[in-house]
Amino acid sequence: DGATGKITAKNAVIGGVTVDGDNSHVTGLSNTTWNGTATTGRAATEDQLKAVADTAKATTDAVNLKFSGDTNTSAGVVNLKDDTFNIVGDGKYVTTDANGKDLTVKVSEAEIKKSAVAAVTVSTDTTDANNPISVTPTT
Repeated sequence: DGATGKITAKNAVIGGVTVDGDNSHVTGLSNTTWNGTATTGRAATEDQLKAVADTAKATTDAVNLKFSGDTNTSAGVVNLKDDTFNIVGDGKYVTTDANGKDLTVKVSEAEIKKSAVAAVTVSTDTTDANNPISVTPTT
């Protein structure tokens, strides 16, 4: 319609670009590769989106995280794609539980108290005015 500037059609081919009204597709676009620079106001094609997604995945898959601890028995490397990073307690004083996205670290108060009680001895020597208390470290 020349008066309103509107084109009404079920399907149309304009300069090599096809508008498919039956399937709601636009094909024949020339911007199918991603060069790293965006053109403001222009839609990205599925080809460009896939290129960006593939690059992001390759970058993430290649990321290695390094971990070390206080004792540094063996510094660890965890690959984000293939590895699982485990947080483990000693099984006596500290335990861990992974439940979905939650990680719970628990300290056993009872075990700590038992170790503390076992480590402390009080002298029964009533002739010693200081009545010494000794603490013996335990493991």
